[in-house]
Amino acid sequence: MKLYLVGQYNKPDKLPLCSSTKSGKVIDEIIKRLSSDLLVIHKTNLCNCDEQPPEEEIYTHACDWFDNYHPENAIVVLLGSWVQQNFLKEEVKVHGNSIVEISHPAAHFYSAKVRREEYITKAAFAINKELILRISNHNH
Repeated sequence: MKLYLVGQYNKPDKLPLCSSTKSGKVIDEIIKRLSSDLLVIHKTNLCNCDEQPPEEEIYTHACDWFDNYHPENAIVVLLGSWVQQNFLKEEVKVHGNSIVEISHPAAHFYSAKVRREEYITKAAFAINKELILRISNHNH
């Protein structure tokens, strides 16, 4: 099963949600807690550029994301309200995908370590819940 993690845009000279970034490190911790070894995980960003694009270009980036990845029967995790507002949710759902919305890891950088741990636990739980639901539906 495929899992797409969707952030905003790239850090300069970095891959999406790169493990060397703060957000990437948190995402890696979430991935370690996922229940299935059968997952194929794709770290992506809605906008394939090194800074937040102008408002008038966001829809084009959202279309490009869909054209580049063509998710089918996958779990798509939208990281943060900006991505959740600009992602083409209905188009993606038509292809049998599930969408999980969680806050962006960067929202938790300035919190206590306990809050960071709580974020990782809650995010992994939300994704695992959808994963188990999909597996159980597939087996029936």
